[in-house]
Amino acid sequence: MTKYLGPGLHDISAERYHGDPCERPSLSASLAHLLLSATPRHAWWASGRLNPDYEPEEKAHFDVGSAFHELMTGKGRGIEVIPFKDYKSKAAQERRDEARAIGKVPLLTKQDVEVRRMVTAARWQMRQHGIGDPFEGGENEVTLIWEQDGVMNRLMIDCLDRENRVAYDLKTCAGYAEPEGWVRTAMSHSVDVRAAHYLDGLSRVLGGHWRYRFVPIEKEAPHCLSVLELSEGALFMAQKKIERAREIWRHCLATNSWPAWSAEIAVVDPPAWHESKWLERESREQDFKQRTSQDVLAASIRWQAPQGVTP
Repeated sequence: MTKYLGPGLHDISAERYHGDPCERPSLSASLAHLLLSATPRHAWWASGRLNPDYEPEEKAHFDVGSAFHELMTGKGRGIEVIPFKDYKSKAAQERRDEARAIGKVPLLTKQDVEVRRMVTAARWQMRQHGIGDPFEGGENEVTLIWEQDGVMNRLMIDCLDRENRVAYDLKTCAGYAEPEGWVRTAMSHSVDVRAAHYLDGLSRVLGGHWRYRFVPIEKEAPHCLSVLELSEGALFMAQKKIERAREIWRHCLATNSWPAWSAEIAVVDPPAWHESKWLERESREQDFKQRTSQDVLAASIRWQAPQGVTP
């Protein structure tokens, strides 16, 4: 029989964490994102505790990020290097599938080399940022569970630096790690809600004031990174969002109702720029007609006709 975990700090595997080991179905940052950006039904589907058909998401584009996290934190499922240049051959595909079947992260040889370069680059750049290497001396991949607003909550943090009371969240990114640009992109994944949720958990479980820092690093060489915190104003708004997510979660659990999109027939307007774009075109064509006494369509047919041929 599965032993559920109560409030506190726990050192458990990522697999057990994602399966939701709490005494009651719990809210994570990713589920809060779905509650606010999609629907309760999407959150139910992504819950390892509520959805009997739940399966952890495994996609090839997660492999590099997963391997990087494992090498940085020292915790993970293990990495299996696939000695091929790509997965086009049947032999390479079989080796990859065998690695996944035993829970390991498959990496092509060139990916393994690149990930290790990322780790070297990350450790050097963090020292340049003046934070040292918190992953070498910190508590990595630990789980916090707490109750708040009548809801069980959980999180798994990449690194706890207790001495400086800072939590770090590694993020690999396909684009640039420039702070403002990265945040603009990452807001579509509710990183502000994530920060508020984690800060709540840190203060509730460990007490006192904590700082929460994102460390985005570029997957592409030269693997630049930045270290950033959200402003007080951003966190103030994010706190409102996570409180709303907990309210929705509590209601859905109590009623055992997980609605999708509204069942009403929606009457919608396209974005305003669609209308502006058409009006600009209409204006240009009308102007052309007034100046030339020709319809722009007839003129364009004539312009595109083969030389010497009259349409």
